[in-house]
Amino acid sequence: MRQRVTTHLKQQHIQPLATTSMVLKTLVLFLTYLGIYAVLLLNPWNSVVQLFACYGSLGLLLGVIGMNIMHDKVHGAYAKHPIWNFLLEIPILCIGLESKIWYIEHNVLHHNYTNVEGLDHDIHHRFVFRFSENQPKRWFHRFQFLYAPFIYGLLLFEWLSVKDFIKVIQYRKKGLIQSQREAILLFLQILIKKSFFHATFLLLPLLLINMSPWLILSGYMFMLVCGGFFMTMVFQLAHIVPNLKFVATHEVNIPENWYIHQLQTTSNFALGNRFVTAAIGGLNYQIEHHLFPSVCHVHYPEIAPIVQQTCREFGLPYHQLPSVRAAVRGHFILLKSLGN
Repeated sequence: MRQRVTTHLKQQHIQPLATTSMVLKTLVLFLTYLGIYAVLLLNPWNSVVQLFACYGSLGLLLGVIGMNIMHDKVHGAYAKHPIWNFLLEIPILCIGLESKIWYIEHNVLHHNYTNVEGLDHDIHHRFVFRFSENQPKRWFHRFQFLYAPFIYGLLLFEWLSVKDFIKVIQYRKKGLIQSQREAILLFLQILIKKSFFHATFLLLPLLLINMSPWLILSGYMFMLVCGGFFMTMVFQLAHIVPNLKFVATHEVNIPENWYIHQLQTTSNFALGNRFVTAAIGGLNYQIEHHLFPSVCHVHYPEIAPIVQQTCREFGLPYHQLPSVRAAVRGHFILLKSLGN
């Protein structure tokens, strides 16, 4: 599969990194983000509807920027030159996330140990959920398909407050952060970045917008709910849907090789839907992303037919659902069945 994809890209003279269209998309997304923020501060209509519309749009764009720009950047799929990667940290700074922590959690753990209990943070049950049959069942899990959307909306409240700090401590203990000095510097860096984000999107609006502080605080929380729910749902649709494999903690040796394991634990959805692909950074082509994480997402539709053909040829699974609606439905069906 790797040989065929590599040969195809070379024959078509396609570089696996970001294209001109990807750079233009990056500029459009970031400038739109800044533009909506400017409208929020200027508050031209002095309207509550406008306040919440701006905050809600910023929340959704926060997720779109994270999945399009930050995701490819952290995988080394956007650009190799250090100046480009430095510049890409600017939009990442404006969405309040820390790329170094995301690299460890996502690249090192999730991609290497997809759907492996205790190692893949994306299937961590957090007591309130049961994402696989390997996780303990509690009486309230029968309602998880009902309360899941509300908890999914809390993702950014944790991520933009304590999560990255906790991860620094955890990853230092596990040796994923090499030295105490590196951990302290990263801790301070995260503190500065989080402070910048909260000052930009909460403190400045409180100082400059002539509205009730409670309304502005509510708008800020609405932004985090919109962004958190959007991002969590996209993450869930790729790995927590029916027919995928989950590995228990006690299964030390996985019999399949890494590539087959990725096919068994990953699902695509809404292939061919250009709007969905553009909005979520190609994460509907999750199989191609897991097999070729260093390839920019704009190339996934190009290589997907090769992956599909190779899977058919070798009798390997290629899980896909026809639409976003089908994937969402599959996710909540799985939540309901695991709770019963």
